[in-house]
Amino acid sequence: MEKTNENEKFFVFDRPVTEQEILHLAKDIAASRFIRAGPEISSSQLAGDFLNHLIGNDEREVFMVIFLDVRHRIIAYEQLFQGTIHCSPVYPREIIKRVLYHNAGAVILAHNHPSGDPSPSDKDRQVTSLVKDALSFIETRLLDHLIIAGSKWFSFADEGIL
Repeated sequence: MEKTNENEKFFVFDRPVTEQEILHLAKDIAASRFIRAGPEISSSQLAGDFLNHLIGNDEREVFMVIFLDVRHRIIAYEQLFQGTIHCSPVYPREIIKRVLYHNAGAVILAHNHPSGDPSPSDKDRQVTSLVKDALSFIETRLLDHLIIAGSKWFSFADEGIL
């Protein structure tokens, strides 16, 4: 596949395009438009819309971090961990390393539930608390932890759990 810079069109030569390739391109396009605008993430709705396009339909559980500046504008986002259909390992040490690398003032955690149910598990609650405590040592705010399940999501901030 080849992307032209002039008119943002994608071309595929000499072969059919798979559904997975189309979804991958759609994620890239949505993310680049969102980042290019330099948005401030001011609500769980904005974060949920952004994350839904990135991980809402993944078949495995993945864990992402959105790195924000002090005005809550996106610096970067990364998928840090990938697991199985029902769990993903999360290592606070690795999150802290990436926060320091990006010099982030705040972060939003996110992972998906391929089952389609965005309800947090006890493990989800424990990980959130652990990461929040670790971030406090480096003076970085945890704004939210969203669980994405298809087009639905659960926000720890909206539910008063943070």
